[in-house]
Amino acid sequence: FSPQAIVAAQIDARGRFDEYKLFLGFDTIESARACYVEHIPETFLAGMFALPLEALRGFLGLEPRGRRALEIGNVSLDLGGGLA
Repeated sequence: FSPQAIVAAQIDARGRFDEYKLFLGFDTIESARACYVEHIPETFLAGMFALPLEALRGFLGLEPRGRRALEIGNVSLDLGGGLA
């Protein structure tokens, strides 16, 4: 068990932000990067950083109770339901 999430910022073919990919269970950024490039061309990887699991909900924009929402940039996605 790793107490951190590794976050990859992915870009599209034009070099614009596309989406984040989360890697759970990886102890190092290097091991998560190796997994990423095994499945996705490295040209789409803008960068990676480690995030403590306690900060993951805040990073994802998930409220601790009630409605779940994900907001990245100007895109908001209502995930419905509630979190325990």
